[in-house]
Amino acid sequence: MININKFRLYPNGFVFSDRLIKNVPSYYISKNILDRFNFSYDQNAEVSYFEENNHFIIIHGHYTYINHYQDKENNLLETLLKQFQNNYDSFLDTLDYIGGRYVVVIGNELKVEVYPDATSSRTTYYSEESILASSHANLLNDIEEHELYKFGEQASLLTYHWNTTPYEGIKSISPNFKIDLISKKRERFFPRAINKYNSFSHKSKLELMEKLWKKQVEYYCEKYENIIFSITGGADSRVSLAMAREHLDKMKFFTYSTTEGESHSSKYTSVLSNDQYIVKQILKDVRLNHEFFYFDKNKFLLTSEQKEILNKNAFKPHGRFLINFYLESFPQFKVMHMRGTPLEIGQAYFLARDRENTIDEIKSTFKHNMKKYEKEITEKDIDSIFENGIKNFGYDKNLFDYHVLDLYYWENRMGRWHSEILNENDVCFETVMPFNMRAMIDISLSYSRRQRRSGYMFEELINRNFPILNFYGKNEKENLYEKHKDRANYVFFSRFSIYKKDKFVKEIQTSENKLFIPLKYLKKNYSVQTSIVFTNQRGILDIYYLNKYFNSKAKGYINFEIYINNNLIISDDITQWNLESNIKLFNLNKDDIVTFALKPLKDITKKSWESASTLFITNVEEISTNKISPITAVSTNPFTIIYEMKKIIEKFNQRNIYNN
Repeated sequence: MININKFRLYPNGFVFSDRLIKNVPSYYISKNILDRFNFSYDQNAEVSYFEENNHFIIIHGHYTYINHYQDKENNLLETLLKQFQNNYDSFLDTLDYIGGRYVVVIGNELKVEVYPDATSSRTTYYSEESILASSHANLLNDIEEHELYKFGEQASLLTYHWNTTPYEGIKSISPNFKIDLISKKRERFFPRAINKYNSFSHKSKLELMEKLWKKQVEYYCEKYENIIFSITGGADSRVSLAMAREHLDKMKFFTYSTTEGESHSSKYTSVLSNDQYIVKQILKDVRLNHEFFYFDKNKFLLTSEQKEILNKNAFKPHGRFLINFYLESFPQFKVMHMRGTPLEIGQAYFLARDRENTIDEIKSTFKHNMKKYEKEITEKDIDSIFENGIKNFGYDKNLFDYHVLDLYYWENRMGRWHSEILNENDVCFETVMPFNMRAMIDISLSYSRRQRRSGYMFEELINRNFPILNFYGKNEKENLYEKHKDRANYVFFSRFSIYKKDKFVKEIQTSENKLFIPLKYLKKNYSVQTSIVFTNQRGILDIYYLNKYFNSKAKGYINFEIYINNNLIISDDITQWNLESNIKLFNLNKDDIVTFALKPLKDITKKSWESASTLFITNVEEISTNKISPITAVSTNPFTIIYEMKKIIEKFNQRNIYNN
């Protein structure tokens, strides 16, 4: 049976003001602050308060501090308040190691500052017209009515982007920013130095990440009886599962999907089908208290009253079809949902390619997202909104070694879009995200773009804590073995030809994508060749090959050569390198012919050279792209001659000789 008491207006919310606010939900209670302010909050929410020497601190929401660098007093609020007054840098350092979903309100009669958690997952909005802040924009507007934000009406994105909302005069407190509710001064407090984790070893980073993550999981599993956990076929939930391994028996798990065997008419339903397949593979090996939610069999429809409550709680709808699934499956009043969504910040979401660290890159991303509103908002207005956003967020100022696109994603997508999703789900359960700690995000940002895009740190965490979870496909059905099997057994060619100069001699059957020169043809002017045809419209051919013979004194016996449409591109002496080599050929077009050839450079009589000449094409993969490369080929083999580069070097040397 659904617990209707959970489905309430502005759950876990609050209001901070310089006066007593009466038009709040009936289950809100009020607290006087310094005989100057009033704090009203949902009595079901977690609230911590400390007051001393005419200063106060409130932490609204659930949280835990993970001690790392120095000992702190047991009373975190007392410590924070003293640091705020006497050592502000230490105050900020301590905030970096607090996980949870919360907001900190701190100050005295003259200054009241608000600090969000790492991703502003406990949303906080404030009025530019009065001393008034609230957990929900609509709650604040219920108290003091504001005009609608004109551009927000025209483009819904602008109601949860930058620090704007559906209302003029109501702003969001963004991740990494604080606001003084009295003076309205908005200030960035992170980043405040070069990323200190750059100097940490990979091992040290992983060990610290594990400590910060596992301590949070331990704390929440001890404090809350009902912890639920959603599993998908992706990487984020896999990492979270690995880091919670010691506590899995205390949790309930679920996956939402389509009914097995149903057709999948959209990309979204296809993804959900993959999730189901992958999760079922995991469940065969990992025992979990798990259930599937088949959303296409939804028998729980939202009432008009429920819809109105959700519309007030969150102005960004997302997955509302799941609400009553949650309420039926998890009817307890106190339920904590453990999620891994903020991991996207550490995965260089906007850095799929090397992008410059400039505001022009932000502009291209913002304007791309605004393109769908081009009929509603003029380009001039979009440019004005962008310039105002850049100024408010200080992306044109010194941000140390942080990439502006990382901060832009963190503060404008994760800190706005995702936070509203949590507000929507609050009628079902509270949410904890162990990665929602500034120190942990900072560690992830210390890895290179390439490492972050590949998920290197997260896969390392899985490997150290629950390695089997790296075996299953991530957002794809093939597991590691199936991928390896396909590569190992894939036949690129089953025969090759023997030529004398350009004249065909005979054809030889082969296996394992293997080239070799029979003893009879180990003579100058002979070659063995095979060709493949490029099938994409444009792109790159990624080639791996291996010759196992090595003899540094046998230089000049046999060359391996690659041609594109009969033009020699690369060659290398196979006797000088017996490790797997990788060649990438760029700027290929559909139907281009790529030829692999082995050529003796002299007449050879020893039979052992037939075996020594053996070369395996271990993998060939086409990569589709329209991008143009300034070069034709690159190689990992130090003995490879790239003829394009050879010509450039020869021209350079000739020019130097002439100039001298």
